[in-house]
Amino acid sequence: MMSKHDSEHAPESGKPEPNLSRCSRDILPRLLTAALRKLGARVGRHPFWFIAATMVLTLIYGSAIFRNIVYITNIEYLYIPTNAESWHDRAVSEEFFHMNFSGEFQPDRSSRFGSFAHVLVYPKDGGTVLRRESFDEVLRIDAMIRNITIPGPGQKQPALKYADLCARWGNDCFHTDAVKIANVVDDVEAGRVNLTFPVFFDEKAFDYIILPGSIGKPVLDGDVVLSTPAVGMYFILKAGTPDELALGREWEKEFVRQMQAISKTSSMVDVYYESRDTVEHEFDSLKDFVPLQGFLAGLIVCIFSVVCCMMTDWVRAKPMLAVFGVASTVMATITAFGFLMSLGYPATTILCITPFLMLG
Repeated sequence: MMSKHDSEHAPESGKPEPNLSRCSRDILPRLLTAALRKLGARVGRHPFWFIAATMVLTLIYGSAIFRNIVYITNIEYLYIPTNAESWHDRAVSEEFFHMNFSGEFQPDRSSRFGSFAHVLVYPKDGGTVLRRESFDEVLRIDAMIRNITIPGPGQKQPALKYADLCARWGNDCFHTDAVKIANVVDDVEAGRVNLTFPVFFDEKAFDYIILPGSIGKPVLDGDVVLSTPAVGMYFILKAGTPDELALGREWEKEFVRQMQAISKTSSMVDVYYESRDTVEHEFDSLKDFVPLQGFLAGLIVCIFSVVCCMMTDWVRAKPMLAVFGVASTVMATITAFGFLMSLGYPATTILCITPFLMLG
């Protein structure tokens, strides 16, 4: 039997005890609901001021995007964590295998390349490149690249060419041995000399020619090269100091600009090229396509939202709600970007997809 004392403390039937954990979880939603209810009431009473303030902020911070935007395209900086093991491994490698770009450059000692250019030359007829007319084009392209000129670092500094910026072994610029084949290409074409792979000794110049890396997909008969469809040339620049890196970047930009013209003027060969910043340039060029595509995507999303909010009952149909929903999303994105740009934060092209995520 239940005593009188127990009956006084027993819960009333039909009234469960309150769940304290559930109440604690409901505190934040209730606070947000109350705050948003008050904000909505004020917006409803004074719509003009809220709309005007939103438009003004969007215009102010939207203009900051164009005035303060700074793009970062360095793939390593953007996508490798600052505490990644690769940074430590590279530091150890560079400590024991220090690279001297000015006099003792060797590619196999380098844990990173500075600025470089890589050029591939293919005959248009698909035949072997070991012909005089093809190698004349190779030599012409090589000479044009070596004559690429950029302004000096100071106003009174002379203009700089590849010979002034190249990584060196001793007093000579680093280069692949492809152009050396021009000394014997006539004899090779006539069959008087066998071009041996992987190393050929040129008796005329009394010099070795290292063929791997200089010719592509050679057709061999034993160790004799019968034909090869391509020649490759590397141009590597010094990158030991920040100033050398900056000059190398400028040379690369001029290289890409001139190679676009060179590749169009050659009638005998096809020319393909890349540089250290090729991937970064392609990555950065995405921002040039975003304005038009963003406008089209916004228009499509707006139409889709309006259609989804349309009903046969015009009392419940809210097409303007969809229009203003898309507009508010676009304005919020512009304002947020402009605010961060005004604080000096850099941007990257991957952020161009943010409007699409917000609209979604």
